[in-house]
Amino acid sequence: QAQLEKRFTPNTWISANLNARLLDNYEGFVYDAPSNLPRVRTYAREYVTTERATMPVLQLTHVQDLGGGHYASAYGGMLETMYGGVGAEWLYRPWQSRLAFGVDVNHVRQRDFAQNFAFRDYEVNTGHATVYWDTGWNDVQLKLSAGQYLAGDTGATIDVRRVFRNGTSIGAWATKTNVSAEQFGEGSFDKGIYLTIPFDVMLPRSAPGTANLVWNPLTRDGGARLNRSVSLFDLTGQRSTRTWTSSSKPVSDGNRFVTGLDTSFVEPEAGPGLWAYGTSSAAGLGKGIAGIPASGWAWGGALVLGASLLDNDVDQWAKDHQSDSWNHLGSMANNIPVALALGSGLLFTGIAGDDAALASKTALTAAVYTVGGNMLTKYAVGRARPADELGNSSFKGFTSEAAQSSFASNHVALAFALATPFARQYDNPWWYALAATSGLGRIQSREHWLSDTVAGGLMGYAIGSLTYEQQQGSKRSLRVSATTQSVNASWGF
Repeated sequence: QAQLEKRFTPNTWISANLNARLLDNYEGFVYDAPSNLPRVRTYAREYVTTERATMPVLQLTHVQDLGGGHYASAYGGMLETMYGGVGAEWLYRPWQSRLAFGVDVNHVRQRDFAQNFAFRDYEVNTGHATVYWDTGWNDVQLKLSAGQYLAGDTGATIDVRRVFRNGTSIGAWATKTNVSAEQFGEGSFDKGIYLTIPFDVMLPRSAPGTANLVWNPLTRDGGARLNRSVSLFDLTGQRSTRTWTSSSKPVSDGNRFVTGLDTSFVEPEAGPGLWAYGTSSAAGLGKGIAGIPASGWAWGGALVLGASLLDNDVDQWAKDHQSDSWNHLGSMANNIPVALALGSGLLFTGIAGDDAALASKTALTAAVYTVGGNMLTKYAVGRARPADELGNSSFKGFTSEAAQSSFASNHVALAFALATPFARQYDNPWWYALAATSGLGRIQSREHWLSDTVAGGLMGYAIGSLTYEQQQGSKRSLRVSATTQSVNASWGF
């Protein structure tokens, strides 16, 4: 294999791989696995046996530092052995944060078996949103991706690995999509394990590159991902806290690109990441909940019980309003929590200023706590939904079906948890009205009783308020932070 690279600028380059089959026993490779999906990976035999000289990769890449921990890339060409096309990626990776988030989108077409410049007829849009998390526990790292795969199926991939101090890593992945086990075929879902060993570990002198050993027990078409050769997460490896707390050499071959980029690509920034903020406030939230006075619990219980007296009447209204127009309105209301979550995530990037970014960080943290707390509540209560036609007094808690129960409404709780920090910070009650509108969709679709939505709203409001109060309290305290370049102290008021 010959690897070629030409850099036009520090941030723009073209790379290529050329392969030549000199000696092999591929004449014995005669089996084509059956498939119930578009053959996006099961043409493996044709790709390795058609030609002896191939060009697996010919890619033009441009990367850009957008500032504030944001990075972007655009690329095009023959992206891997089986696919060519164009794509783009965005990554948000705060300095020394254990958490990063990225999105990639690609339009690709299946390449000819000869791996030259020709293409086949199959084309698809594929891409994923990915969360990267260095857990800090026993050197374990977690990557969770969700999106559309090469066969057009949608789902998620979880990748867990342990990275040792010398850069060696061992991990496993599993992918589950909307393809059934029968349609996927033997194996039921995609999975595998891998081992990565830096050449530095094995050689007497420093050398770039890694040895990558991957074992995938069965190659199927479901859950197949595009093999992108350039990842922004790898390029920004020096922003990891691991780089500055260990004397080991870079763990990813992708880090070699950093040396050719502007130093701003790895400049430190102040401020904790979202996950650091969230974990540090968990204990305080528990104390806040325990500190709610008895009168507060009593008023909340009275509101839920009062609403339960109207459950049947409101559900009858829902039965009478199942027209297309009402269904459309209900569907729009059901999407309010999703819109609030996406908006908060966008504001967290800092595009609307520091105040909005801080409020969004508080809102997202409150949302995580709310979803976790409400899932436990659902499991304990196990209330039947209106559409089950069992009445509003059917409870079967602590059963296998209880996690999907009606009490309390997750949509409404999430909407209030996301809206409350913004309503408090900007003193604007219209945020509460927007969150309450989500209850209309849950009632009209007969997914929840009125009392479920009231309970969800109270839960989301309480957790959102307590998380906001914590954030305000932390702003008034002394903070000391250190980077490789400076020590900073600040007092917020």
